[in-house]
Amino acid sequence: MPLPRDPVDYFLHPRATNHRRYEVLRAYFIDRLSTEEIARRFAMVPGSVRVLATLFRQGKVGEFFRDTAPHKRGGALYDVPLKEAILDLRTQRLSVYDIARRLRRLNRPVSHQTVWMVLKEAGHERLAKRSTRQRALPPKLPLPHADKDGVALAPGRAVPCRAPLLFLFAPYLERIDFDTLVRKARYRDTPRIHNTSYLRALLALKLLAVPRRNHVMPIADDPGLGLWASLNVLPKTTALSDYAYFLGPAPHRALLRGVVRARSELEAYPTRSFNLDFHPIRHFGDPSVSRLEKDFVTRRGQAVNVVVSAFGQELGSREMVYAKANVLKEEKPEQVLEFVRFWRETRGEAPLELAFDAHMTTHGVLAELDHRGITFLTVRERRPKEVARVLAVPSDRWESVKVDIESRLYQTPRVLDEEVEISGYPGRIRQIAAMDYGKDKPTFLLTNDRTRRPGTLLTRYARRALIENNLGEQVHFFHVDALSSSVRIKVDLDVVLSVVASGAYRWMARQLKGFETATAATIWSQLLDRRGTVELTDDEVVVKVRRYSRVPVLLESKVSRDPTPITWLGGRRVRLEITRGETYPA
Repeated sequence: MPLPRDPVDYFLHPRATNHRRYEVLRAYFIDRLSTEEIARRFAMVPGSVRVLATLFRQGKVGEFFRDTAPHKRGGALYDVPLKEAILDLRTQRLSVYDIARRLRRLNRPVSHQTVWMVLKEAGHERLAKRSTRQRALPPKLPLPHADKDGVALAPGRAVPCRAPLLFLFAPYLERIDFDTLVRKARYRDTPRIHNTSYLRALLALKLLAVPRRNHVMPIADDPGLGLWASLNVLPKTTALSDYAYFLGPAPHRALLRGVVRARSELEAYPTRSFNLDFHPIRHFGDPSVSRLEKDFVTRRGQAVNVVVSAFGQELGSREMVYAKANVLKEEKPEQVLEFVRFWRETRGEAPLELAFDAHMTTHGVLAELDHRGITFLTVRERRPKEVARVLAVPSDRWESVKVDIESRLYQTPRVLDEEVEISGYPGRIRQIAAMDYGKDKPTFLLTNDRTRRPGTLLTRYARRALIENNLGEQVHFFHVDALSSSVRIKVDLDVVLSVVASGAYRWMARQLKGFETATAATIWSQLLDRRGTVELTDDEVVVKVRRYSRVPVLLESKVSRDPTPITWLGGRRVRLEITRGETYPA
């Protein structure tokens, strides 16, 4: 502050609050003036003077002068060793107040404002607000880097694990030879992490229902989950998110073909009949910078930026067998034929039957399927002219049929079975119009199957709803809608791993009595979501968890003692063991 013209007025009538308090205390303690006289001189209340004097005696009035050199323009009030000490303590996730207290105990007095100034200049952000209990916990050290050389498989090793029952899926991966499939697909290695470790870590997030890759941090330091990936710990967010940038579509297609071929050789698919459908994955980022196309999302009732994914499900097993997330608008009509090519390349034969919705393809593609000898079932749009024609048909030409699905509300529709002509399709095609089928207007089913009865065909098409249920599981449990990127090819890896994880849960469900048709979310929440330890013996991986109500379901099944040796765990077998006491450290 520049000096006023009258120096006496500067000291007797201070304008700055800190200066005023200093002059008041000096007049009280040094000049021995009365509180009334001090109050008149500085325009105060006598009681305020006495309160200020009391606070000063108690040491509750801050310092009036800094014992430091003046702050130069562009300079700092702290030295280099102090700055290094502050930054070192911040690596332990300490707050500015904790750092200031720690330095004061080390005879390095510093204010929390100075600590924040140092951290801000170094580019540090403020820590998230913590509760009193969280602040009382010891600070976490920086997470170690995932490293293939850090894994230890010595017998006698026991490590805590947030989800040790994940290891019950290891025999499934071994039976489909997952690691070999990853290597043959030519996924990329990095200096510290093998491609098999990357894919097993990403698959673990799906099996554990982790929504996004940036949610891996709470479990990134888990040594048990690191053992699952043949690492010391799981790779962190950046490593997992950036991995897909090194990949094109070829590895994902090769991995999916390998998994489906392996499952087929294990007789997992009892039919060659498939349900197909699209699923739009919405992008919630800035639409002005997104390069994604807009598509209509039914549950939103509007067109938004999406990544359109195509899915295929085998009817008998209810397993997802196909996923592709790199689908453009002009490519959508060809996705049915794309699946036919995929299945022929995978199994060396064409599908026998396909069931799909009307919006998936065109009448020209239906003609191509008929030319290839592939049976199809799809619905036709309710065009007003066709609706009026069908409703005008006399009632004696309609017949009642039975739709053999117990849970279905409308099981006895009336049908009109005839052959019609449609644009883009050579010749005539069979059309089954159904009334009393849950809609006010008739439902039109188009098919090239001329042998089965209408009730049988309606029952088969109604079972196409299985893929919609499975897609719901993909969305809610495997978090397919948690769009990993606006780059379509990155999303492709995500949906392929969702298919692999879905197959793993279906494999386990078939071995659990009473849970054969249970969803992945049910199996996870009721059977697998438990903490415990993972212990290595000479020939076993012993998974230990505390007893709980539904554990007998696991113990009576083969998944608790599968004899399959796990290659990446040193040829050991996985065995479940139940304990009475706590198995996970608090």
